[in-house]
Amino acid sequence: MTSDRVMAEIVERYERATFLIERRLFSKVKDALPNDMTPEQLFIIRYLMRNELVTSSELADMLCVGRSTITSICNRLVDKGVIKRIPSQEDRRVLYLALTEAGYSECEVIERAIYDIIQPYLDRIGEQKGFEFIAVLEYVAEVLKYDVE
Repeated sequence: MTSDRVMAEIVERYERATFLIERRLFSKVKDALPNDMTPEQLFIIRYLMRNELVTSSELADMLCVGRSTITSICNRLVDKGVIKRIPSQEDRRVLYLALTEAGYSECEVIERAIYDIIQPYLDRIGEQKGFEFIAVLEYVAEVLKYDVE
């Protein structure tokens, strides 16, 4: 079991590191987004880029939000012409979400901009430390994914 003193140091270091990452790196990424795109909308279009047909329930689970919230976000993306709704052939109650051609194009531009922002920092830490960093980050994400409030 980790002592309180050690845990306090870990928490403090975590807070300092994530604050700096949030302020410096995430703000640059946010600045690269189109003016009216939110981080949640970005997540959705990038998720749809990698997963062709997705339900709103799946997106709600991934973003840890309610279905009404995801519906509102998706409505805005549909209105912008970035995503479309596709009725299921098997179940009329099910609607899938998918990127439009415009959505694919916009996502590719944004992904390139994000890569150009993050890549120089990853180059500086090197491949080995980059993989170590992402392994720990993915592990924390996995723990949080199954966290029950």
